[in-house]
Amino acid sequence: MYSDMEERIKRRLALSKPVSFIRQRQYADTITEYFQACFPQRRTEVLTGGEQHGSSISVQVLYPLPQEPFYVVHTVRLLAATASTPACELWLLLPSTWPFQQAGLIHLQEPAAWPLRLLGKLGEQVRAHRISLANGVSVPYCQAPEGAAGERAPAGVIMAQISGDLAAVKEKNHIVAELFMPVLVYKEEWELMKDMGTDALLESVIACNQGSFQLQLHRPNVADMEFILQ
Repeated sequence: MYSDMEERIKRRLALSKPVSFIRQRQYADTITEYFQACFPQRRTEVLTGGEQHGSSISVQVLYPLPQEPFYVVHTVRLLAATASTPACELWLLLPSTWPFQQAGLIHLQEPAAWPLRLLGKLGEQVRAHRISLANGVSVPYCQAPEGAAGERAPAGVIMAQISGDLAAVKEKNHIVAELFMPVLVYKEEWELMKDMGTDALLESVIACNQGSFQLQLHRPNVADMEFILQ
């Protein structure tokens, strides 16, 4: 008796919600579940930003496994679809050794969580300036990421779209959202872009990172690696 009444109340509440809210919730679930399927058996957590973090965009964290020692971090509801383009989300890979205060519990406000805050701030910047994301698009920072300052502070990012299942979130052969990984570029590298082009610079950055797409704290600078520029 009680369960029947409870179900009727739940149905009324669901019907009372705006269609847009329901669609947003369905979209968010699709995105988070897709990443969970690509990287299964991981503990997951969704962190919601706010004014104190400089962004209202949420991110999901998929924690490392012994056999896959890296974090997966992605945005949720970054850029909505338009009549001509699908939605877009950003994502990053961080090594399991990333210096979070507690490896199993991440706080957005801690200094080491700047890559997570960066995803949100990039999203806000892309929204504000109506930047169309695509593979090879470069986005300069309006402000250097807090926590990444210093001589090797990145000047911006180049968007990389990895081939395969992680190029886009798909559902029944329909693209729900395109996925882009922001590859951090140092100031000296950014200045090389006009001569090298974004594609060549992106390849050189990945080569300096030993062929890995994981974000590294002390990656060599392309400007210092003359053999790569030849």
